[in-house]
Amino acid sequence: MTNLWVTGRYPVPVDHRNDLGETKVPREPPAGHTIFRTVEFRPGNPHDLHVTKSADFAIVMSGEIRLELEDGLELTLKTGDTLVQQANIHGWKNTGTEPCLVAFVLMSTEG
Repeated sequence: MTNLWVTGRYPVPVDHRNDLGETKVPREPPAGHTIFRTVEFRPGNPHDLHVTKSADFAIVMSGEIRLELEDGLELTLKTGDTLVQQANIHGWKNTGTEPCLVAFVLMSTEG
């Protein structure tokens, strides 16, 4: 997992001199934050059902990945596919033979 950029408020100031990708944040964005990151899922990655209190945009940059939801729904995403999810319990599983790279934008939510 690589954080490319992190913001701590909105509107976002554009006068930063530091690399905000170096900002340490947990898996989900803290209140008022957004995170732009990439995650490489290797074949057979450990399946981890989790929830983040965030609205997430996902773009599959390369490879193929299966999204699994708590209710048993499964969706296979391939290179170029996009997804929006809203604070749901989910997990990512690479069942292929090649690594899968996904870009995510996570935005904290209220509630």
